[in-house]
Amino acid sequence: MPKKISLPLLFLVVSNLVPLVGVFYANWDAAIILLLYWAENLVIGFFNIFKMLTIAPAGLSSVLAGLGMSAFFLIHYGGFTGAHGLFLIEFLHLDSGVGVRDIFANDWWGPLAFIQLLVGVIMKLWAQMPAGMIWALLALFFSHAVSYGYNYIWLGENRNTSINQLMQAPYRRIVILHIAIIAGGMFVLKQGSPIPLLIILVLIKIVMDIKLHNKEHRQQVI
Repeated sequence: MPKKISLPLLFLVVSNLVPLVGVFYANWDAAIILLLYWAENLVIGFFNIFKMLTIAPAGLSSVLAGLGMSAFFLIHYGGFTGAHGLFLIEFLHLDSGVGVRDIFANDWWGPLAFIQLLVGVIMKLWAQMPAGMIWALLALFFSHAVSYGYNYIWLGENRNTSINQLMQAPYRRIVILHIAIIAGGMFVLKQGSPIPLLIILVLIKIVMDIKLHNKEHRQQVI
């Protein structure tokens, strides 16, 4: 018998509906929707680091392992997400004004170049985001916070996972979700971002999020 819809899943659906407010009342197009979904990757990385730091059982070795792997994850995932954002900059033709090359105006040492890439891309894309997008991003942040608190801490998922699993989880989500979202966004942009297609794009994201959520947490919904 299927379980009732969980609190995190409810917040996931509601938070993903917020962009439709921008579509209907602020004339958001597919480019803005794609930027929002890219920014959500930053939220996912943020909470993934928290998961690494609060994995159980707690102890000195666990804390040290969490610190070491979270630092590695920050650099690796930061570079991966930065490259993803760089692709959006080029794809959406957002390189007017400050050029992409200026992201690397000053060389950061060694592996920190990946963090430099991420910081530069965040600054570049943040300047392109409409003011109202912060509320949509905060809604997504709150949704992930609820999932972290309820599933990972309250239900004890932190006792049944490993650092290696946490290292891989965000990448699987990005590859599965964003290939479909970017492909859909490209099509919608070519059509001039009509509202019906934007609604479909948002609904595709919601359906895929639900499937990924259920797979991750092994839940069924009615």
